[in-house]
Amino acid sequence: MASTSESPQSITQNYTIPVIKQESLSITGDRTHGSLLTVQDPQSRFGSRETQLFRHWQVGSEILLNGTASSAENGVSVPDTVEVWSGISDNVEITSANLRHARIDQQYRAFGKGSLVNSKAFDNIGAGDKFYFAKWANAGCNFQRAYVLGFLNLTGTFNTSADRSRGEPVTLSLVGGGTKTGYITSIINSVLTLEIDGGSGGAATIEGATVTGAQSGATLVIDTSTIYGSTAATKIARIYSGGIPSGLGISVVTSHNGGLIDVDEYGDTGYVGSSANDYSNQLYSTDPGNFHLYELEIDFSGATGSVRQRIDNKVVYEVSGLSKTYLSAVKGFFLSNVGMDTSGLPVDVNDIGLTEYWGEIIADNSLKRLVIGDSNTLDTCNHIEIQKHTSWGEGIVQFQLNQGSFSDLTGKYLFLVDAGFSEVFSAAL
Repeated sequence: MASTSESPQSITQNYTIPVIKQESLSITGDRTHGSLLTVQDPQSRFGSRETQLFRHWQVGSEILLNGTASSAENGVSVPDTVEVWSGISDNVEITSANLRHARIDQQYRAFGKGSLVNSKAFDNIGAGDKFYFAKWANAGCNFQRAYVLGFLNLTGTFNTSADRSRGEPVTLSLVGGGTKTGYITSIINSVLTLEIDGGSGGAATIEGATVTGAQSGATLVIDTSTIYGSTAATKIARIYSGGIPSGLGISVVTSHNGGLIDVDEYGDTGYVGSSANDYSNQLYSTDPGNFHLYELEIDFSGATGSVRQRIDNKVVYEVSGLSKTYLSAVKGFFLSNVGMDTSGLPVDVNDIGLTEYWGEIIADNSLKRLVIGDSNTLDTCNHIEIQKHTSWGEGIVQFQLNQGSFSDLTGKYLFLVDAGFSEVFSAAL
């Protein structure tokens, strides 16, 4: 019987290999100042915020407190102490002079010791461990190198500015020989405010020195035996938590005295001690007459606390390893003072020849924020503008475009920024 065999059959099957397409982040909306833009991120990198909206957002007369608009300062000459602030420390006014850019209509100007007290947006907050603060500020002189002084034998009239900012250059001819240079700021009620390059060197060094105006030729003689005080301790911001000054809490104060970051602890009976006195050497008043962006982060969400500051998006200075022992379980960090808040000077605050302008203030209990910048990585940006978000979800955020002082938005990038001034992602605007 013959055997038979079957030839093997070739079976061909066609498989379709699925292509996984990674959806990319998208930004929709008109790229014009004030327009509402929507950012969608399929990777949900926005995450959540402790607060949905900024607690205190202020650009000129546009003020939103926990998302609620306040018109209390529209067209007025003094800060509001009913809706916006709980008080004013000495001389603060609202002015349309010397604005940072044309998209802002007004700003604050402080003289002498002027500051604003307790943003009311934080009145009813609960416990918390984070805080973010930013302001665009323009100092009238180098606060770290300015002094209030007595004087004798005034001859002529020095060229000073009505807003107590840096006046004409001067030369100090020292009694012991040699000279110093600087600028006169004001002469008010027999009090001289003088900025001295490199500092005075102490009262004895400049006692009896003859001050001569480079433009006016006016002269006077310094008399430190009657008045001598430094304005270096002029504050940048004062942040409290808890029941300070009479209850448990932590205080964070920054000043122009070497860029000081001062962190103090308070117990139920008051001041306990200082946990940090660090000199960052970061201070914007070394470049008076120009606006600078000052940012501060307070972060006690980890095992220990940190305080970080940054000026004009440059070097981040951090104080870390701070104890959480006195962190309040009742009330989180709040904006207590913004402004100069000078202290310890031996003259009336009305006679101090200092001024500062600031018209854009942001304060919140979350560290996440959106900014636009002039480079494709955050750390290489020379200029950033903080954006006002109007809603926040893990995968989608809406914000109102704030062009700030950018002349145009060509080549600008949007950044999501988180704790430590870290860039989470960027996208071409």
